[in-house]
Amino acid sequence: MLINVHEVVKYCRASAGRAGLRVVFETANQPRHDGSTIYLPHITAKSSEEDILQRMASIDHEVAHDLHTSFKVLQEVSKDVPQESLLMFVWNVIEDSRVNTLEAKEYEGFRKNWDSCAASVIE
Repeated sequence: MLINVHEVVKYCRASAGRAGLRVVFETANQPRHDGSTIYLPHITAKSSEEDILQRMASIDHEVAHDLHTSFKVLQEVSKDVPQESLLMFVWNVIEDSRVNTLEAKEYEGFRKNWDSCAASVIE
């Protein structure tokens, strides 16, 4: 599969646009979002096809969080429960699975991307 970086960037911005989010590419390898911006690792000449698919799956996953996760509930819980606790780890695993299922039902492309790169993302 020949990957056009400009097309991937357009895909990421279009996906983020579904939730009214913007995209910033950065050096950190920690896909995340803060409620208004999704942060993804830079795409470079050394980025493999799997790296690109991970970014595409990550953007859709973060959009799914924005569309389907109640951050108000998370903020309330996190007042009393440390972010690094086992409870928050378990909550995150369950919530990630839930939003991935919802996103996969709506966008078959997400399911295919996620299935192809989930094992390496989870590591």
